[in-house]
Amino acid sequence: MSRIEFRSQVLNDLKNLDKHERQRIALKLFELLENNGTIGDSLSGDLSGYKRIRINNLRLIFKFDSSNDALEVLAIGKREDLSVYRTATIRLFD
Repeated sequence: MSRIEFRSQVLNDLKNLDKHERQRIALKLFELLENNGTIGDSLSGDLSGYKRIRINNLRLIFKFDSSNDALEVLAIGKREDLSVYRTATIRLFD
């Protein structure tokens, strides 16, 4: 059975969102699990191997590890000024 793994900082990302945004993200996470992370757009550069999915004005940065059958969520945030991508890159190297 697939599972979702959140980087510890992702919990703070979720706390900063309103209830409706969190619900949309939860639905999208289940959809990603059902599809083994095959949906979404591949990222490049430092985030190579990760994908992004758009949820209204939010972006969810993730990768599916088929060897562990786990969906790893790296960051959730707004695309404005590409901040979610910078945050995800910083978290990779923490």
